[in-house]
Amino acid sequence: MDPEISILYCSPCPQGLPQRKVHVQLSPLYQRRKLPPPLEEKILFDWEERQRKQPWVFNGAKFRLHSVEPEKERASAGTNTSLNRELRKERDKVAGDLSKENKRYDAGRSMEVMDNEAGGGLTLHLALTCYRDFLGTNWSGDATALQEKGGKEHGDADAYLAQPLGVGAALQCTDGRFVLLRRSYRVGEAAGLLDVPGGHPEPKAVVPNIPEEELSLDVLKPELVIRELFSSILAEIRDEVNLPLSTLSDPLLLGIARNNTSAGRPSAEFYVRCSLNSEEVREMYLQGGPEAHESTEIIFIDREGKLEDGTEFDSSIPRKQPFTFKLGTGQVIKGWDQGLLGMCEGEKRKLVIPSELGYGDRGAPPKIPGTRRLKSSRNQKLFSDYLSLSSEQ
Repeated sequence: MDPEISILYCSPCPQGLPQRKVHVQLSPLYQRRKLPPPLEEKILFDWEERQRKQPWVFNGAKFRLHSVEPEKERASAGTNTSLNRELRKERDKVAGDLSKENKRYDAGRSMEVMDNEAGGGLTLHLALTCYRDFLGTNWSGDATALQEKGGKEHGDADAYLAQPLGVGAALQCTDGRFVLLRRSYRVGEAAGLLDVPGGHPEPKAVVPNIPEEELSLDVLKPELVIRELFSSILAEIRDEVNLPLSTLSDPLLLGIARNNTSAGRPSAEFYVRCSLNSEEVREMYLQGGPEAHESTEIIFIDREGKLEDGTEFDSSIPRKQPFTFKLGTGQVIKGWDQGLLGMCEGEKRKLVIPSELGYGDRGAPPKIPGTRRLKSSRNQKLFSDYLSLSSEQ
């Protein structure tokens, strides 16, 4: 798996979680811990220096992801069991602390009542942070030291980090192609690299009538926060790819990834279908949207797979239907997860995959018999640090 990406949560449903199965718990206990002097003052000083050099920068509020709690916390849901133990401890701690503080903070108001559907849901533990704190912690040269300090003093490497929650989308066209964008050098993260459409949900969008500087957990309603989380990825696709909202499906939450190049900054990753084919999407993109300056190129991708005897069991090239996945997350057979590690731009690999790393004794009838080795061809004309893929520009 790409060492720059780690997985905090993966949906137990292959198709992803709909909005109704994702919930939020808001609490001041999920805020970033303040650093002792003079470290906290350094964050403010560095921000003031940045504003003097770049007067257009704006310190917008963001949602801080503290942790996640999968419903029923089953190992089959694809989550780390040790992480679940920590989440249970944190949940119990928060419940106890909130009961002690109920005079100054209404715990009942902060927790959204989960629906009665069985299994598979997810609760996000959120607070507030800001862009200034992100630059001063996650994005600073001191990030590693802050992680070590948080782990040593609080048993939580993220305790002193801003951890703003981002959003990203696996956007699929009607011809099966998925969309990637090459980021421009005007953006802070992933400049010049391939990435999925995405951005951040905005607390200000939840309460538009309240000034940015007056935002607090008390004015945020959990159900509106979830609505903003899911609607924000559609807005990012609209603005970056220049696609009308009417062409986009409801988002489905695939999981939450951590970007280790920015000290594990979390991002909620969604699956979104578009009612346009890839050529129509390309035409819309080239017309330019409100955030056209954030990318310089749009990319579409393909795949193919064969049995050892040369029988083709899956190919997107003739029918122009590409395939994308997150390497190392179990979304594909183990042979692909292991065999595609470390691929570089321009590289082509042929994988011979034993059945135990493929489809096992059962196979995948009718095309793939049990205990058969597979050959997969992967031609990486384009490479993303975020996704491992076969591609066609």
